[in-house]
Amino acid sequence: MMRHFYLLFLCGFTAIGFALTDVRTNARTYVGACNETSHSELLVAIRFFENNEWRTQGWWKIKSQTCQKLGPFPSERALYGFATTSSTDPEASEWRPTWSNELACINLETDFDYAEKADGSCKAREAIKIPMGKLSDSGFRGLVNFDMKESFISVFRSASSGEIAVSKDRKAESAKLAAKASCTPNDCEELVQVQNQCFSFAIGHDAAKDYGWGKNASLAKAHELALKNCRESSQEPELCRIIASECP
Repeated sequence: MMRHFYLLFLCGFTAIGFALTDVRTNARTYVGACNETSHSELLVAIRFFENNEWRTQGWWKIKSQTCQKLGPFPSERALYGFATTSSTDPEASEWRPTWSNELACINLETDFDYAEKADGSCKAREAIKIPMGKLSDSGFRGLVNFDMKESFISVFRSASSGEIAVSKDRKAESAKLAAKASCTPNDCEELVQVQNQCFSFAIGHDAAKDYGWGKNASLAKAHELALKNCRESSQEPELCRIIASECP
């Protein structure tokens, strides 16, 4: 059975007097984080807007097969979420409700509660910025289940032609079989399988010899790594270019 991590977004609105009274400035919301993966612990960070500034808090530690109520948070604006199996391991599996370019200040070394400056930079010197996933649009009322199942990206490649086939699936074996079936040359072999991270592939003048790939939580970083690896293996590094990419 596929185990997965998901966030539940619950908005609560309060009203005073008649039903027409709108007091959204007092609205609060909770996020329920459930760890149904095989990982013993997941670390969760939430980004929210309060007192005219963006703040990000973490890490909530969710044990395997348990749920935890996080919050309350203000609900006037969208919330953003991020979960990881480790805050320090660069190869850690990561989850977001949706992929976005929304950046948040976090600390990879310890628990934190950070606010951003007016220009979007982090107030704390030790903070770094990572992409977060959007949990909900402003003013949403009700209960939403953000199904954050694991994602596997399999890549097969032909050594003779340089042809590649990329497939993404919730199950590792399904992703592998689909990529293998899509790679037509007889000498296709698995190049890599990436879990819960972005993948990028670059080729140079000779696709059979000049190539490189990269994986990272950031698609831009995956591109950077793929181009770097391609240029290091090519006699004409300026010709390296990205030809394929995929994110969870």
